[in-house]
Amino acid sequence: GSVSANGVDETAASNFLSVTTGKPRIEIVGFRAPAYKTTKDKVRFWQAFDATIRPLATLPLLCIGDMNADPNNVRSAGGKILAGLRTDGWEIPDPDGEWSFARKTVHTRIDHALASPQLRIAKATYCSMIGNLRCAGPESTLYDHAPLSVDVAAAS
Repeated sequence: GSVSANGVDETAASNFLSVTTGKPRIEIVGFRAPAYKTTKDKVRFWQAFDATIRPLATLPLLCIGDMNADPNNVRSAGGKILAGLRTDGWEIPDPDGEWSFARKTVHTRIDHALASPQLRIAKATYCSMIGNLRCAGPESTLYDHAPLSVDVAAAS
């Protein structure tokens, strides 16, 4: 794809992959925000992410992955940036399902999809169960994060 991880550190850049679909053309950025230990590092990452993504609002762009942030928690560096993008017309749905990451006593919603104003996300779902198989969570041997499924279409 054409989107690069400009401005982010090496740790974040290695967790960033951009691909472009054929027709319809959609730029898809899959990424995992590093679980930095310090607030300073988190703020630096999210400011760089915002500076990279925000100018691309005119493209059909979908960012998806482990954001280690929740747009409904604006007290965190990532939540604040994601909420700001949402306010400015980017779509970040609240997926169906209770959580995206779970351990014994922790259940969080930190995996998300972010669509530019050129796209619409018709549906988003955390899939902790696929059929009778528990594929995510404390009892799972497959993943620690629930896969996030999204249905995307061009904005009308």
